[in-house]
Amino acid sequence: MEFVCGIDIGGTFTDLVVRSLDDPDDVRQYKVFTEKDLTKSTLSAIDAASADFGLTTESFLDGVEHFFLGSTVALNTLLTRSGSKVGIVTTKGHADTYHLAQMARGGVRDLREAVLQNFQPLVPRSCIKEVEERVDCFGNVLVAIDEDQVSSVVRQLVEERGCDALVVCLLWSSAYPSHEQRVKELAHELYPDLFVTASSDLTRLLDEFSRTATSVVNAYVGQRVQTYCRELSTKLADAGLRTPLLIMQSTGGVAPVEDVADKAVTLIGSGPAGGVMAARDVWMARDGNGGSPADRPSRGAVAVDMGGTSFDVALLPQGEIQLTTDMRIARHPLLIPAIDVNSVGAGGGSIASVETTAAGSILRVGPESAGAVPGPACYGRGGTAPTVTDANVVLGLINPNYFAGGYVTLDRDAAAEAMRSVAEPLGMSIEDAARGIVSVVDAVMGDAIKDVSIRRGYDARDFSVIAYGGAGGLHAANIARNLGISDLVVPNLAGTLSAYGLTTADILYTYQLTDQSVTVAPPPPWGTGSPGQLFSASSVEHIEQLFTGIEEDLDASLAGQDVPPERRVFQRSVDIRYQGQTLRLPVAVPGGSLSSAILEDAVAQWEEKFCDIYGAGAAWPQGGMELMNYYVTASGKIGQDNGSAPTAGAPASRDQTTDPVMTRTIYLEEWTEVPVFRSKKLPVGAEVIGPAIVEDPMTTVLLSKGDRAAISDSGALVIAVAEKS
Repeated sequence: MEFVCGIDIGGTFTDLVVRSLDDPDDVRQYKVFTEKDLTKSTLSAIDAASADFGLTTESFLDGVEHFFLGSTVALNTLLTRSGSKVGIVTTKGHADTYHLAQMARGGVRDLREAVLQNFQPLVPRSCIKEVEERVDCFGNVLVAIDEDQVSSVVRQLVEERGCDALVVCLLWSSAYPSHEQRVKELAHELYPDLFVTASSDLTRLLDEFSRTATSVVNAYVGQRVQTYCRELSTKLADAGLRTPLLIMQSTGGVAPVEDVADKAVTLIGSGPAGGVMAARDVWMARDGNGGSPADRPSRGAVAVDMGGTSFDVALLPQGEIQLTTDMRIARHPLLIPAIDVNSVGAGGGSIASVETTAAGSILRVGPESAGAVPGPACYGRGGTAPTVTDANVVLGLINPNYFAGGYVTLDRDAAAEAMRSVAEPLGMSIEDAARGIVSVVDAVMGDAIKDVSIRRGYDARDFSVIAYGGAGGLHAANIARNLGISDLVVPNLAGTLSAYGLTTADILYTYQLTDQSVTVAPPPPWGTGSPGQLFSASSVEHIEQLFTGIEEDLDASLAGQDVPPERRVFQRSVDIRYQGQTLRLPVAVPGGSLSSAILEDAVAQWEEKFCDIYGAGAAWPQGGMELMNYYVTASGKIGQDNGSAPTAGAPASRDQTTDPVMTRTIYLEEWTEVPVFRSKKLPVGAEVIGPAIVEDPMTTVLLSKGDRAAISDSGALVIAVAEKS
């Protein structure tokens, strides 16, 4: 037997999806608690899968053709401030760049307070050292690097300041990285095991502060990520895995561990990426019939993932995944390409509390989470604080004996007891306190969706919601209703969709480069006729050389992973901005040989995009344009059925029925008996009208009064959400 495995390690649960290559319809999902030792969680999930297939762990792993990993280890290291002690080596005169930062002052009069509100440095000023060196913006060396001084500075940071990780970020290294690379070499000559990050290894984009901040985060989380990845690779190999471990990056593509071990910052968005990719495929293959975007019921999708710890939101206009190079995590700007995801601390494990103020008592939910250890009170693992999961158990919405496919039996009495710490200060019954917790967390998640859609210039009501994650189905309909969204899809395999998305990923490498040598002059005079040829022959040649040079390097990386030439795909894009403005946007550039006409068409598309986002009045073509940042993404197709919705894993049940499997009393505004359906027993086309519960082995869906759900060809639950009364 041969398999493809995708494992998603979240803050509360570790999800594993196994696809059989012998039987495309045989897709199985597993869920185990995430332990402090993340390798233990991974191996526990593999043991569960091995036993389910009737194989030993060694035999199972020996049959794995591809093993994909999505992990929050980099993100959690940053959020919990548990990383390395970092030192910075920078150009003389620029030691304060990192602490001066770039921030919105936001009405704060004291500049120091504004800095602290917007950016909290990971490196103290005492651990930043300067060295003599200087190049200009064209990469010409003005002052050669002083190697003796570099060695002295590195010794000070390591031996006197106790730094166990180092960042090298020199002025204009985006144009001339050789000085940075030499400092890195000297540091490794002195301390071979020192984790050293050169900013030019991560990005060749301009913006000295953001390059520094990105490199600091990389060094801060790098040692822990590197140790974890290498330890997991070793343990999996010892257990019988014969294929390389491929890890999901923030861009939505995977790469071998050895290629990302020194670039840990590229894994910050690793956790949510797989789910966003799968959600995109769900919307593109809506109802299993494909078709063009015009055939679908909305302008795009909002992908929402509610797990045990966080709620992740990504906007997919016309089904397109949105990438950003302006990612900001915990106030740290990251100058790396990543899927644009907004994450808030709202999940099943989010802790509820009552805050007493002069105005009265306020119920708060999250962002603190009970995680898996000790977890919600109902888990029976020592937790006593009330959580969202406890509230749902108290309300009868979750079947205690069917949670996570029966992986754990929940304790309703413990959940009710935990709820007293909220109910009593508020003077409420336990049930009304639980409803209050659900209402508050729904509002937090709704605000996260509004933030993403409004920031992108869209009205969320024009979009469908694709809801997944273990807790997503319970809350999605009410969140959509509160926002005025009428179309909701809970996909097949919703409880483990992020892990499923990993199994459809491609190997992906990206490269970024700033080059501001090409400008587009304004048409003279504006509005009186054809502007003529915008790009000279030398400009076209220069741009083509930039792209082809990058592609040659990335092609070599794909060849190193044994990706055949016919499976290598390259995508180009470039940032353009009006001269004198800071607003920049990327636009796609066709592959192959370029011409002035091709580039002019790209500029026209950019202008249209600019006006769509910022409004026609924001355009300033009279000022001319500037091509700024060049990007190339190289993907290697590695043999999976990419771009398909998770239709497998939902074969026709032998005992299909439209009848409920039971009834259950749940608390809405009062205790109400509702039918309970099992999604795997419902035939395609079956309709369920709320109030009702639809249970999947890994998630539960709540339908309120007036909601109408139907089973699609893919096994998804497509819900027409009733209007808010």
